[in-house]
Amino acid sequence: MTAQIPEQLINKHGEIDFYGNTLYSICVGDPTSLLERQVYPFKHKGDLDKCQVFSACWRGYVSVYELKQSGEIYLVKFEYPFGSESSESDEVNERLEGDFWLDLRTEFFGSRLFVPFENGQIVIDKDKWIIKA
Repeated sequence: MTAQIPEQLINKHGEIDFYGNTLYSICVGDPTSLLERQVYPFKHKGDLDKCQVFSACWRGYVSVYELKQSGEIYLVKFEYPFGSESSESDEVNERLEGDFWLDLRTEFFGSRLFVPFENGQIVIDKDKWIIKA
């Protein structure tokens, strides 16, 4: 598989440092198990008419998220970096709910840092974060 470009994560939470890791996905279930991990069930999807799919961006768009000071995270918008010049971003502002994990990495094929959210709130206790080589 070709390395994928990461999502964008705007961190406005003053107590959280992701140590140079970038966001590659958001999942539910057991993040360490390929069989039990699933993609977060977003209410919104990118506009397929604006997507330009290629090997490093198989979806054809990049999701932009914002971690708020309150500990909530929002899917802010979809960007179409490889579409036509008329492919403007789509504003979404979807608040993620329930229990889920951020899948962060220093590079696509690198080790993973899974950061949990419980009831839509980031878990600040780093002892509950999972590192998987």
